Parts: sequence; C-alpha cells; structure tokens
Amino acid sequence: MRNIYKYLLVAVAITALGLTSCITDDGIDNILFVEGQPAQVELTFAVEDNIEVTTRAAQDEMYEHLVQNIYVFVFNGNQRVMPDKSFFDSSEITNYYNKVVDGNNQSHGTVTFGALSGSGLKVCAIANVNISNTSVTRADIGEETQVDLDKLDAITSYSELQQMSIRLTSGNINRGASFMMTGEVTANLEADKTTTVQIPLKRADSKITFNVKAENSQYADFTFIPNSFRVVNAPLKSYILPRVSEGGATLTQDMDATTDPTKDFYSIPESQAPKFEVVGDNSGSFTFYMYENLKAPKSLINNNTSAGYALREKENKGEDGRNIDYIYAPDYATYVVISGELSYSFEEDYEDPLSGTMSKITKWLMADVEYVVHLGHSGVANVDDYSTLRNHHYTYNVTIKGVNDLIVEVDRDNDETTADEDNEQRPGAEGEIVMSAQRVINVDGHYDRATIQLTDSEAKELHFAINTPWENGYDTNGFNAAHSSSVQDYKWVKFLINAEVGQNQTANTFAPYPGDQCYDGGKTDTGTAAQSTAYNRTVTLRDIRQLSNFLKNDKNRQNVRNADGKIYITVFIDEYLYFYDPTADPMSTPANTNYKGVMDADAAGLLLWKKSVNQPDRMLHIVKAGEMKYSDDYETSISRSVVTIKQRSIQTFYNVNAESLKSAWGTETINETPRMTPSNNRTIPNNAVNDNDYTRAQKLTSNGTPNWRDVISSTQQYGFGANRSDPIYACAMRNRDFNGDGKINQQEVQWYLTSLNQMGDLWVGEPCMPSYARLFHLDDESGYDGTYNHHANGNTRGRHYITSYWKSTNNATSQKLYVYWAEEYGANCAFDTSKGTSYGSPQSGGQHVVSVRCVRNLGMPYTSTQMPTDYLQVVDSTPNNATDSEVTIDLSYMNIAALRQTIAATGHLPYVDMNEVGENNRPYFGFYVLPNYYGTGRNNTTTWYAAYQGEQIGGTPVCPDGYRIPTQREMLIMVKALPRASWTSNNNGYLMYNGLTTQANKFGTFHYNYSNDEINMTTNNNMASSTNTAVTRCVKDNPNAKHSSSSDYEDGGEM
Repeated sequence: MRNIYKYLLVAVAITALGLTSCITDDGIDNILFVEGQPAQVELTFAVEDNIEVTTRAAQDEMYEHLVQNIYVFVFNGNQRVMPDKSFFDSSEITNYYNKVVDGNNQSHGTVTFGALSGSGLKVCAIANVNISNTSVTRADIGEETQVDLDKLDAITSYSELQQMSIRLTSGNINRGASFMMTGEVTANLEADKTTTVQIPLKRADSKITFNVKAENSQYADFTFIPNSFRVVNAPLKSYILPRVSEGGATLTQDMDATTDPTKDFYSIPESQAPKFEVVGDNSGSFTFYMYENLKAPKSLINNNTSAGYALREKENKGEDGRNIDYIYAPDYATYVVISGELSYSFEEDYEDPLSGTMSKITKWLMADVEYVVHLGHSGVANVDDYSTLRNHHYTYNVTIKGVNDLIVEVDRDNDETTADEDNEQRPGAEGEIVMSAQRVINVDGHYDRATIQLTDSEAKELHFAINTPWENGYDTNGFNAAHSSSVQDYKWVKFLINAEVGQNQTANTFAPYPGDQCYDGGKTDTGTAAQSTAYNRTVTLRDIRQLSNFLKNDKNRQNVRNADGKIYITVFIDEYLYFYDPTADPMSTPANTNYKGVMDADAAGLLLWKKSVNQPDRMLHIVKAGEMKYSDDYETSISRSVVTIKQRSIQTFYNVNAESLKSAWGTETINETPRMTPSNNRTIPNNAVNDNDYTRAQKLTSNGTPNWRDVISSTQQYGFGANRSDPIYACAMRNRDFNGDGKINQQEVQWYLTSLNQMGDLWVGEPCMPSYARLFHLDDESGYDGTYNHHANGNTRGRHYITSYWKSTNNATSQKLYVYWAEEYGANCAFDTSKGTSYGSPQSGGQHVVSVRCVRNLGMPYTSTQMPTDYLQVVDSTPNNATDSEVTIDLSYMNIAALRQTIAATGHLPYVDMNEVGENNRPYFGFYVLPNYYGTGRNNTTTWYAAYQGEQIGGTPVCPDGYRIPTQREMLIMVKALPRASWTSNNNGYLMYNGLTTQANKFGTFHYNYSNDEINMTTNNNMASSTNTAVTRCVKDNPNAKHSSSSDYEDGGEM
C-alpha cells in the first residue's frame, strides 16, 4: 500500500504544488540599500519538521506539510509596506515539493512579488488561509470572524499582526486537510534587483501522541485493555505569530492568547471521550492536535526524578480528604486522562483455619483505572515544565505495570491519621480495584446468570459493596465507619439457593429463573416466597441484603449447606438498564409484578436509558467484614471480595444529550456463544418474519414457541439446549423468563438478532464505542480453528455476522441469508455467496460458521414492536423522484465522538487517511446528497483511478464544484436513508472514496451494487492500471449542520 500511495501522490504533486528546504536569513550589508525603490522578492518558504519531544486521529504527515496557499506581509519598522501582491494560491507557488511525497529533506516552495527596497525589513507569511473551523480575532477590538483575505488586508502594522489571534469556532482535537502555518524573517531588499528571502513556516498546532502499553513479569495473565482518553483544558485560541520576550526567549506565562478561562479552553466531556485508535496486545495509542499552551507552574517541585515527576499530578485536599486543585500544576494546564481495564492473577499464602496447613491459593485482580498525565516538555529532565509549544510533536510513552501504588494509597490502618496525604504514592493514578478470592464474574449488559459457592464462614459474615452509575459504597455493618454510607442500588442481582428448589448442588448447575413475582422488591429482611410455574411450588428470590440476613442464621445455613460444606447459589443478573432511580424511588409492588422492571416502566423511567448506556462497569462485591476500603480522597477503592459480579453497560452510538431524542437501540459487547453454522438457509425459525430494521419483528412468535429449557443449557452458562443452536436462539438466551412459566413469550424477547442495516450502523458509530464492543479486531481470535486467506486482509482472520435479513429466491421454499463481513468494515453479501467462494466464510471443523451480535431497543415499552428513532434524519428530500432536489441528511442524533468535526470546506478530503478506520471516513454533522449520479465517460462511468486522481487538490473532479465522492460510511448512510426509488440501476455500482487498511500492498475500493443490494470491496495490486468503472453519487458537508453537543461546557472549557 505504501508504494501505491506514493505513486498516486507524486502524480498529484506534478499538477498541484510542492515544498523545499533551506532556512537562512539574508545578511547583506545594510549600507548597500536605498529605501523605497522598486524591488523584486523571491520568497522561498520551507515547512519545518515538527520538533520531536519524546516523554480517536492524526492526519497523514503529507497533509501536515501541505501548503495550499500563502499570504505575505512586509513591514518597515512597525509600518506595513504593501507589496504588489500579497496572496498566492497553489497555482502561483513554484518549485513546490512535499517531503513525504517527494522524499526531500524539507518541504518547500517559492512565490515571487514586487515590494519596496529597504534594510531590516520584516517579512511575515501565513500559509493555508481559510482553514475550516477557524476564526481570527483582533485583540484590540475583540472582533471574531472567519480567517479571510479582507481581514488580513486590513492589517496596517506589525503590532496589529502580533495582536491577531486565531480561534477554533468549536472544541476540536482533530484537524482537516491542511494546517495553518506562520513564519517571519528579517531581510534586506536591494533596489532594482531580485532578492531571494528564505522563510521558515511553523504550524500553529502542537501534535500529541500517546503510546500506552502494559508490561509486567511478576504476575500471570497480565492484561491491560485501553479504553478511552479525555483531553482537558485544550486551548481554543492562539496568537497567529508566536510571542517572544525582548531577550528572545519564549515567554512561559499566559502568552498563548487565552484570556478568559471559562471560554478559551475546551475539555472533552466523559460522555464523548474518544476511544483508542490502535489497540494491540496490551497496548494502544492515540494522537490529537491542540494550540500551544504556555503556563508557568504554581509551585516548583525542584526534584528532577521519577518521584518528582509523579508529584505533577498531586492535589490539595479538603477537610474531608477530597481533592480540590493541583498543588504544582498551573490552572488550565492541559492534561490527559487515560482509562482502561487492568487484570491479572497472583498467588498468596493461605493457612487452613482448622488444620493450620499452609498452601498457595490463586487470586484474581481486576481494576478499572484512570491515569492523569499533564502535558509539557518534561520527563524527569524538567518536572516543572507544563508548556506545550507550537510545531512540536510530543510523544508520551506510558507503561502500566500494575496497581500496587493504588493499593498502597488505600491499604493502610484507618487509625493512623484522617488525612495522610503522603500515603498517596502516585497522584494521578486512580481506580476501582477488585481482588477476588473465588473469581470475578464478568457479564455483558444483557440478562445473565452465574453460579457461586460459599463456605460456611463466608456465608456467616456476608457483606457487600457496590459501584454503579448511581452510587458507590457499602453496607454499614462491619466497615470502616468514617466512609460508610447507606446504599440502595444493589437490587439488580438476585440469588436463588439451589437447595431450596431441589436443584443439584454442583458448581455447574444453573437453576431456572422462577419469575419476577418471586422477588418481593427487598421489602422484607429475608425475602418472600411466591408461586413459580417453572418449579410448581413457592420459591424465594433474594437480593444481596436479604441473602446476607438469611445466611447469618445458623439454622438456615445448615438447611441449605451441601455435604461438602458449601452452599450453592444461582445468580441472576438484570440487564444493565434502569427504569427508576434506585436511590430515590424504593421498589414498590405494582399490580403485575413485585419489583420495578421493564414491564412497569413509565415514560420517565423509559428515558433513563440515557443514564444507563455507555457507563463504566457496575459491580457488586460480596465481601467479608472490613474488606472494602476507599482512599481519603475517594478516588480509589479496593475490594477484597469473596466474589465480585462485574457487568458491562449497553453500548450505543446515539447522542444521549439530544433532548428531543426519546428512543434508540444499543448493543452487547461480548459474543458469549461460539461461532455456529445455520441449520438451513434461514437465520430463524419458519414462523419468524424477515426484518432489516429494528422492529424486533424477527423475534420468536407464539406459534411453536419453545420452552426455555430447550434453548438454554442447565449445565453451561452459555450453552444451548438440545437441537437449538441456530443464531436466533443465541439472542434468545440473552433474555429472561419474566413470568417463570417456562415458555418463551414474545414480550420476553427484548434482545434480538441484529439486522443488516444495524450492522452497518455499528460500523458508522464504532469510533465512539470501546474497543471491546467492536465487531472486528485485526487480531481477531476466538471461535474457530485455523486461519483462512481473505483477499481484503491477507492472512488476518475474518469474522462474518449473520443478520436477520434475508431475500426470497426463485425457489419459494428457500431464502437467501445475508451476512455482514466485519473484516471489510461494511461489506455484505448472501451467506451462500460467502461460503461458496475461496475467500468466504471462516471455517470450523470444515463447516462455514458465522458469529452473532444481539441488540436491544431503548426507551420503548416492552410490548412495542415499532422502530426506535433512527440516528440519521432525512430532513429535506423528495426521495420518490430521483431527479428532485438534493437530499439533506442530519446526524445530530449520533454521538459527536463518532463524527468528523472538521468540515471539508473545499469539498475535498485527504485521501491518504481515506481508509476504513481513518478519521476522514467519519461523516460530518450533516451532509447533502445530489439526486443524480456523475461520471466522465460513457454512461457517466469513471475508472476508479481517474476518480481518485480527481479528488486530489489540483485534480479534475468527477463531482460538481464543492461536492466530492462519498466516503464509505457516508455511502452506508445513504443506502439506508434513501429508498430504492431514489437510486438508478447501474451494473457498475456506486463509487466510494476509500482504500484499505487491513492488508499491505493492496489498493481497493468499496462500491454499492444496486442490483444485488450489496456493498462490496474489490482490490487491485495496481490501481493505476485498473479498468474498473463506477458512477458517483456526490455529497457535500453541510456547513449549517449543528450538533447538540457542540455547545456543551465542561471544566471551564468551551466545545
């Protein structure tokens, strides 16, 4: 792929522009010059490399060196001397070279203009004027407008230019196809001669890269999963020219144009935290851009060591021990918060309480951790430097080695002091740590179950602690009283003692769910029995408080204890979805059930999905007395539990901040069931309905409804019942028998198999979701034996997902199933086509196998079979007639972290980043779609290579002025949003502007095949020689599109 990119870009540079190297000031003796006479200036500019400082998305380096235009100032003293020409577009730049494309030492170019002679003249240049998402401010008049030529022409003095600042019109850590650059140099211009002046150009931005990895040889099974990051206090403003002091040294105190802390900084809200771009084996990385931030420390650490570096994140404590502000780091210094999941196992000595025998036991540790890193040209060489300079590329290499510092912070004698600040070993490293003697039960956001075993001593002293979106805390009996609190959000886990219902007393026996009526909502101390059809007897479900109270009684424990001395319990975990405030609305007894759940939700309760989705894992810790602690600042907790139940939240790409959005849908994150082969050409039983939307119409119907025991194994947590291994039943087991009658009723199937449209939606919204929720990883692993060679990603294993969508064939008794090719990020085809090709479906045991993904509607009554609100809205179209006006698509219902936040102002997007996972493949807040298709040859078709050449700056585009070829994600949106009547049949398909990222030395494109209703990818080793053709449905970013999150404020920052 690298060679092909270079070939393409060289061809573009010949027709467009280029950049050169040398940076020197002219130093001719001033005595030779007469002022005010005509002179010719040959201004050679050179784009300086980023200064490398090593301590969701970067643009390709080619665009960091790109100069599309340049504006020139000449000053004699403070007075501006107008040259005969100030602005030069790309066609007027000569000798242009881009180091990334052409391999030169430095990018450079030349412009020529006339000026007046003189000595000691100051020449200033601004490159890439009219950058999108940027405005210019005159500090003396406070005016804020878009960067344009009129504002630059109005500058009359050097001091005015110094006062001019640039400002992002919205909070953004990404950049578009070009970067604003500036430079200045002192020169002598001789009369009636051409003087060559060389000027360096520096980017106004800093580039920040974080490489995060886990490294530890002490523990077994050591794993770190990077999740998300947040940038806090990124400046929205910067001076166009860098400020220097009279002595020439760069000032370090508030010299970055920021004047109003409440408006001049932007912080990413937690709900919009970008995900790691590259996630590998225990590692991840991300890159972002920001304006320079020059701040002096509040206090000096004066300790250039690793211990001193750790103090950069140290905070002042209030009387209650909570953090207030940073001690050393300046207010509004930029910092990054990294979130992830850490886990490993370790051995500890264990003494048997009866025999006194010593042995080794294995324990498991899991931690949701956050690490804070203040930016700056620092490392241990200068721990007091918090400044981030323009035109610098900072690389922070972060190594996660464990949680020992976090444990030390909370693991101390509570009687020592009340605010032992020195006990905080590593400020900036915080988290929720779980150390489990038995195991940590990890479950997904849907309904689930597990089994646990308690010894008599564990059962006798049973207590609990919780971490949920609503509250953190533990029961008050037996814990350190200073931090005790009454907690209510524990009723999402129910317990059924196997012995009480005659179930086998083994670790692998899962008792059936008896029905919601068997839980009394926590009203009594030990639970209330109710009739269960599944057991044909009365059964008691208990929450953790009731279970603790019940097992404290010696007689009760004796009655339910097995011969091996253990008590076997089946655990039922609710789906991670709230329908009431557990801290403000105690569970009552509605008419149809004994606790508030999905069947009892009112309109207000249904809207609580917005507080349920995309949340940190919620946890219930079953602990013995004294084994749950918090640090004094409440930022770190540690639980030494007997068992911990840890549940991931439902993930969605919807914008939860959109007030008008009432319903949505969300996805699970783990496919617990193995890949499987459909039993026939149908995804689902014959009595089900085809569906390509989100209506739950493909759910099982009452005709021939199976029993729960036929679907779910009683001995395997995610095992199937007999002869029920179809994909539809994999989603059925994500649900629950609400009434305990043993039958799968329609309304009990809330989790259902994903449709083909929803698969595409998951790819469009993937950038805002954590890595573990993604449909495909480059190191995709589990579920089948061996690898297969696929044309789109070499030896990388593929993952195909069966969908609920199928088409009838000529044979009335047969239907074509459709599968989604996750490794091709959006491609799809019929299952029989997939398995019939050499590059088709993954295999296991000689059989073609598929994966499943189950989803759930949100904000809708459990009886509803209607579609939830779509994240895309067609706000202006007449789609029944393809020749009518253009279509306007609005994406304000999508999480802003999944969208491109820089508008393609010129109609072009950088191609080098135009692979499937690149930043530029994300759609903007909204875009226009033309009603007709375009091309350059017969039948309006265009070869792919000609189309790509036309999209480059300086090329001849296929689309009308201001429009461009749609990206892959935009095409997925268009195919879904526009009915077939608005498309024209074309055997060549519709072209998308994308290449590959998952295979080296291949170049490919996606296209929409109207005839087959499929999105396919085709590759070619030499794109330039390809004769493949297609037509184009052109699009353009909507400059008036707004997003409800774009006006959010957090931490004093403006978005």
